[in-house]
Amino acid sequence: MSPIRYRHLPPLLRPLIDKFYRCHRSPMRSQASDEIWVAEQAHEIVATLSLRAVTGGQWLTGLF
Repeated sequence: MSPIRYRHLPPLLRPLIDKFYRCHRSPMRSQASDEIWVAEQAHEIVATLSLRAVTGGQWLTGLF
């Protein structure tokens, strides 16, 4: 089993997140104002985390 890798997803690759949600039949969609992080295993997205900047830190807006 390959290790899980975590990384910040650049805005250019944001469509991959929406594809991931659709493949899992989730109603979630990425928001342009959110910072997206992904967990990847064997070059596939296995989890996502969305953060939004707020005064004093970050707000968790999505976890799948």
